Amino acid sequence: MKKLGACMLFTLCLALLCQTAFAVSFSQYGDAIPFTDAHGFTGSAADGNGVICSNLWLGTVEAPVLGKAYLVSETPVNGGLTLYGDAGYRSYTGDLPIQPSPACTLPQGQWTVRFAGGVPFLYRDGAYQPQMTGVTITEAAFSIPVQDQYGTPVAGAVFELESITWGGNDSESLGVVTTGADGLLRFPRPLSADRVYWFTQSSAPAGYKPMTPEMMDVQFATSGGFRAMTNTSYPNEAYVNVILNPREGSQPATAPTPASAQPPKTGDSSQPLLLFVLATLSGLALLGLTLPRRRRQH
Repeated sequence: MKKLGACMLFTLCLALLCQTAFAVSFSQYGDAIPFTDAHGFTGSAADGNGVICSNLWLGTVEAPVLGKAYLVSETPVNGGLTLYGDAGYRSYTGDLPIQPSPACTLPQGQWTVRFAGGVPFLYRDGAYQPQMTGVTITEAAFSIPVQDQYGTPVAGAVFELESITWGGNDSESLGVVTTGADGLLRFPRPLSADRVYWFTQSSAPAGYKPMTPEMMDVQFATSGGFRAMTNTSYPNEAYVNVILNPREGSQPATAPTPASAQPPKTGDSSQPLLLFVLATLSGLALLGLTLPRRRRQH
């Protein structure tokens, strides 16, 4: 029973760790201001199939002095649409247009956030919308170079790839990938902006050390596109542009370029001789033409 209890406790701790590690927080951008009405929490964003977008960054609004506020579609458990921004938005009144983020394409129409008494409401073309339906989530290919400390591509590095929803559940294995001669670690499918991915190195080739840290996240960055990151708390920080597999020992000397087996051509001596002969004949001919004139003059 003690072993069973310890196992259950370990599993619970692991689940909580995953929940924390792979759920991005927008708290760095300010206070969380949920969309509410008389019935409580309301508002959400869904894709073309009606599936609620989980932690998808929809866009930004910006009021004078208050700066940008980030509109996020969180999991329904967390309250649907939420605005993260300056606390002054809680007392703001007026309409602000939504500037779409590069993480998705919003449905057609002019989308705005209307603040009434500090409470945000979602509007399209002047009409209240309880939900934004038909969001197209950005997907893109991702690859990252694996190199040694000298910038040389590392072939034969093995990585395990996984994916998980922002809420920390619905994990999926994407398989194992081995770098080729170009040293690129390529994800086998396009990445989605409403999910988080990570990779670990199973093994490094002989003579190389594995990457550190042991695991890296791939998330959608606020600047656009997918980036490998070492810090899961702040998705726009600690970008990684290359995976380092340091080579053990010193850098191998560059092998000299082998000389060609065929000796280099030095030219054909017949051509200068021919030119000399032609020049001599031309001189004699010119001399022959001038001699008669001189004789007539005498």
